[in-house]
Amino acid sequence: MKALVDNVIGKEYQYNFVERTDCNNSRIKYLGTVTTIKNKKFKLVNSFFVLGQSCRGISRIVVYDMNNKYVGNYHVGMPGNLPDTLINNNLIYLKNDDNCKAKKGTKISFEQGLPESIFIPCSNLDTGDLYTYSSEE
Repeated sequence: MKALVDNVIGKEYQYNFVERTDCNNSRIKYLGTVTTIKNKKFKLVNSFFVLGQSCRGISRIVVYDMNNKYVGNYHVGMPGNLPDTLINNNLIYLKNDDNCKAKKGTKISFEQGLPESIFIPCSNLDTGDLYTYSSEE
């Protein structure tokens, strides 16, 4: 994957896999590398992949090892649930959206390792969406 090979933090690559002009493009964004307290390193990528003729997409935070081998992912539903950036081992949401007015400022730490799940607050800090880690592709 070009995003992993290039290692340009924040760069988004767009692809038209369905070859239709009325569909969103698939998008891949390299967020950077996290290092756990046990000194394990992982690369994190935002992925919005548009499927087939239905133009529906799958949004995931994808985890790779330092050799660019797939490790796992967090399926986050909509592209608006993908984080904006990665700073100091934390995925960070910089803005809210119409559907989720409380996610701005949310930080998800990878310092202790890959979280079993991540919580993105929505209407307030107690309600939101919980996404589970999976090693399945």
